[in-house]
Amino acid sequence: MDANVPRKLFRIDAAATTAETIIRQDVLAIGANLAVGDKIAVTATISTSLAAGQTALARIVSDRANSYNATVTITSNVTRGKIYFEDTIPPGCTGGSIRLALGAGTGWAKFGQIGVTTGRNWRSSSSQQLVGGT
Repeated sequence: MDANVPRKLFRIDAAATTAETIIRQDVLAIGANLAVGDKIAVTATISTSLAAGQTALARIVSDRANSYNATVTITSNVTRGKIYFEDTIPPGCTGGSIRLALGAGTGWAKFGQIGVTTGRNWRSSSSQQLVGGT
């Protein structure tokens, strides 16, 4: 439980590894409910305690060449920040995932109140951002 990231959360701890530590959730299955060209948006609350030079990342990843379609990168410590990012499902994509990651170092990141929205024909700014927090 963490008052800064209320309700259920994912906590990622890193122990000076040379690679990212990742939580992956497959969420995109192209078919009856989703199609190429549809939008996907992700929101979350985040708190971090990062080592010098360490980053926390949130990504929408398509299975097409394992490409990172949209990424939010957090490079400084945040308490109860809000992230929002969105992208369009690319041609040739048949599935994908949301990935929360912590770069090499000795810090931690907590992601909570995660929301994933998909749909067709909405207006978008194709933005990725961290808003709020201290």
